[in-house]
Amino acid sequence: MNLEKLKDTARKHEQKEDWRKAIDVYQKAIQQFEAGRESELDLALYNRVGDLYLKLNDPANAVQSYERAAELYGEQGFLNNAIALCGKVLRVNPGRVQTYLNLAHLHARKNVVSETKRNLIEYIERMNTLGKLDDAFVQVKSFADQHSGNQDIRMMLVELLRAASRTDEAREQLWPPYRVMRDRIGRERGWPPMSRAEFEHEIAAGSLYVGSPETVARKIAATVRDLGASRFDLKYSAGTLSHERMLRSIELYGREVIPRVRELLAADVAPAEKPSAGAAGAV
Repeated sequence: MNLEKLKDTARKHEQKEDWRKAIDVYQKAIQQFEAGRESELDLALYNRVGDLYLKLNDPANAVQSYERAAELYGEQGFLNNAIALCGKVLRVNPGRVQTYLNLAHLHARKNVVSETKRNLIEYIERMNTLGKLDDAFVQVKSFADQHSGNQDIRMMLVELLRAASRTDEAREQLWPPYRVMRDRIGRERGWPPMSRAEFEHEIAAGSLYVGSPETVARKIAATVRDLGASRFDLKYSAGTLSHERMLRSIELYGREVIPRVRELLAADVAPAEKPSAGAAGAV
């Protein structure tokens, strides 16, 4: 059966709301293409199959169809279509970490540096939360190699890696004084000594906001969104951390973190609902 007849048969099943049969027929057309028996295929069929899987409450297969569509659109140079499909993937499964890297590649090909950077940061932060930061930087290195001819992208990557270096430095600066304070309190309360793994977990998924201004701002923005908070106050002191470093933290918080948090929230918070900035530490 040729492609047009298969599509017509599938549409008839859709009219009867027999989603499973419609998917099966569309899949036959897709399989013929994937096997090389069809030279051309309407790539929108992958998207349609994904939509039908959602009607069957099967998000896993929907995501697989959308991802394949995005891949093929990207290969053929239809970058906007590929980006739109990646957006559908994230609406169905926001935790699909690889999709953020895919989006960074697509925006880099369009030379949209701001969106490339945003998606790369999202990818790195999510990989860090999963304890896979080393794997993330392997991918960033590969990303840099693939886009080495683009000066704007190259400069953005230098800035991004510099920020990551600042995050590592901040962790190393905080760890000794924070451990001293935590173990002193722990001795009074019968807690075991704090491990480095516990410290890292608090940074990745707990109450510690440590790193470059970009890293801290993104975590604050995520917290505000998740809790629906209208105010955020940060405690600057941490055990035996030097006075100079505390002052530097306060300076960076006011000059870089707070403005960046406001930028991150501006896209999804109505003006009347924006967090108050009436007191020190508020965003």
